[in-house]
Amino acid sequence: MALPQYQMATLLLPKTWCEQMDMIFKSFWWGFHTQSSRHFTPIAWNKICLPKEWGGVGLRRLFDINQALIAKLGWHLLQQPSKLWAQGLCHIREFLMMGACCVPQDGNSIDIFHDPWVLGFGDGRPIWRADRRVADGLRVADLFDFSLHSWKRDVIGSLFEETSQMLFGRLGDILGFNDAGLDRCPLCRLDREDGEHLFIKCPVARDTLLICLRCIPRYHHIAQVAEGLFPGQYRCNVDVAIRDTMAILAVSFLDSEGSLCLVYTEQIPSTNSLIGESSALAAAVNLALDRNWNVVNFETDCQFLSSLIHDHSLALGPLLEDILVPVRAFFSSHLDCSLCWIPRERNQFAHLLAKWSAERSCFGIISISAIPAHLFVHALCLEESGLCLHHVA
Repeated sequence: MALPQYQMATLLLPKTWCEQMDMIFKSFWWGFHTQSSRHFTPIAWNKICLPKEWGGVGLRRLFDINQALIAKLGWHLLQQPSKLWAQGLCHIREFLMMGACCVPQDGNSIDIFHDPWVLGFGDGRPIWRADRRVADGLRVADLFDFSLHSWKRDVIGSLFEETSQMLFGRLGDILGFNDAGLDRCPLCRLDREDGEHLFIKCPVARDTLLICLRCIPRYHHIAQVAEGLFPGQYRCNVDVAIRDTMAILAVSFLDSEGSLCLVYTEQIPSTNSLIGESSALAAAVNLALDRNWNVVNFETDCQFLSSLIHDHSLALGPLLEDILVPVRAFFSSHLDCSLCWIPRERNQFAHLLAKWSAERSCFGIISISAIPAHLFVHALCLEESGLCLHHVA
């Protein structure tokens, strides 16, 4: 695959060529030895080519690599338009402009209605109010009070929709200042608007999400996860991920309101998944004891582990005895605590947490705010996920 990159760095290869080369890589990946176009593949190639954090393997399609390399040259072209190879990159201009954005400095050369200047927001332009009475030609500098080093809120409020006004607070961070108030969440007005707040902390967005989930039979059980707990009761999910010679343990606790209140990860030297699952449960039990949480519903997706705890006639063996004997004693003496088996699909957050912890080498008691928002969103999007995705920091 290294050889085509020399050509792809300077030439936009035909898409059919890239697809034919992808077919060769695909046959090598699945172990096909014939030229037949009909093969069984359990997973679509497009999904395999997704990033790992999106559930893929991280492979890249040649056409995507080709476009990225050409776009890199296109960026140099925009910075140094006198280059001799400029003609070969003219056709990539439209592709570059899809993600290009002006960076405000003094703001005198940027038209706020026609030039893209807000990075990461749609087409780079704020949404203006339908009843605005200002003529075109207004510049970014006209929105800023240089003497007070802040935005002109009255002008911004008269020009842009409320959902766009918070963007000026984010833009202030880029330019080296922060005008408090413009970046507040338009739904709750309690905190700064960002991905973590929208998907996790905002009470209005959270309640709206739960109401919507109750209306969709497929996800009705997600909204009821927290509703099955009474005050003072907790729900704990455990899982493990095996990486090389290490087992990554993941433990998460929900309180009676369905809020994520404790997250813990640990790595131990083991390649045995049952030992890992058992160690994760033992760690969860110790965390509950340390905090005097006496009513906890523990959940695991390892059915054999659940049987080992409930059926004392099953022999533990020398590898599990030191781990599970104290756990058996805990459940025997704490009758208000329970352990139940759930399918993997309803244990997705703990599963993704273990993988994330392994990739980031982040272990111990983890701050809730340190967990990326996409982890919660991904767990929610997985079919039949059983975790209520809101928490308090």
